[in-house]
Amino acid sequence: MIVRSSANIQSGARSKLSAIVHGVLLIVFVLALPQILILIPLSVLASILFVVGYKLAKPELFVSMLRLGPTQSVPFLATILGMVFTDLLTGVMLGLAVASAFILYRNYDNSYFLHLEEKDAPGQRHRVTMRLSEEVTFLNRGAILHRLAEIPDGSDVILDMSRSVSIDQDVLEIIEDFKAGAEGRDLSIQLIGHPKPDSERHLDAA
Repeated sequence: MIVRSSANIQSGARSKLSAIVHGVLLIVFVLALPQILILIPLSVLASILFVVGYKLAKPELFVSMLRLGPTQSVPFLATILGMVFTDLLTGVMLGLAVASAFILYRNYDNSYFLHLEEKDAPGQRHRVTMRLSEEVTFLNRGAILHRLAEIPDGSDVILDMSRSVSIDQDVLEIIEDFKAGAEGRDLSIQLIGHPKPDSERHLDAA
């Protein structure tokens, strides 16, 4: 079906009507002229598929995908290799799995914004601002925990949750533990915004 649609476009099709006309012509030839269709050599049909396939996957396409960076090129290459060495469905599923891994990694890495303001004078305290993103899930737990542990002792910390729509309960527990251990690390903590955990948000919606 992909090759048929591509051949239609490459032949000059400009509207959706072309797909309908193409389908009608196929039905007419199959029903009215089957004896003539079977006379077409398979090698001729194969050559058409090769030409259309080459136009779909010409070298310029690979170069442009590689220039888009690993988040686009790696799933692209994984899909191709999966289809070549296994089958179409397995290749597509492999590409989806790799793309999903990149999405999860970006979600893990972009759950917060951390700004550390350096001291201007000796004896002055560090000022650290951590702003959480709109959606913070359990996937972000490890990254946030690691960042909170790296905050220098004796700092003034601002945890800005004003932009967060929902924060997973696991992440809220990390913040509570961080607050509980603040005195031992000589940390001054200021909380901005108090979003509800996912469980309470779902109850309100119900």
